[in-house]
Amino acid sequence: MTMSAVDLQEIMKNIWQTQFGMELKETEEILHPTSDTDRVGLMTGSIQITGAWSGAVHVYCTRQLIANAAAFMFAVEPEDLSEEDVRDALGELANMTAGNVKALLAHDSYVSLPTVVEGSDYDLIVLESTLLGEVSFTCEQQWLTVSVFESKPRE
Repeated sequence: MTMSAVDLQEIMKNIWQTQFGMELKETEEILHPTSDTDRVGLMTGSIQITGAWSGAVHVYCTRQLIANAAAFMFAVEPEDLSEEDVRDALGELANMTAGNVKALLAHDSYVSLPTVVEGSDYDLIVLESTLLGEVSFTCEQQWLTVSVFESKPRE
């Protein structure tokens, strides 16, 4: 299966604009945390896809960016958000992203419930997979990266 960067960019821009009322700007380089200080405030939403196509979708972003999105999504001031609201917004973003990816790759597949990881020191690795596509964006001086992994076929 193939997925182009343009496909991922369109998926993310559409979701971000319609659900969060914000504009994403593509970056030429893929943005990931580069040091322990960059990892402070990092959050990741992950969805597994199984069935006709198997893999995973990861949405990495700063806590500040997803908090801003959650405030719009829940129509509250950022200071009125709970930690659960921020996690729910990231889980929903990961779910919408994975649903759109699944629609492009294979219709007879199923998405898992979202997993949200946060903290200052972690790596999230999809075992026995290859990176199928990855794009990064900036928004409100924060960053967001989406990675799609394809699982190796089982024998």
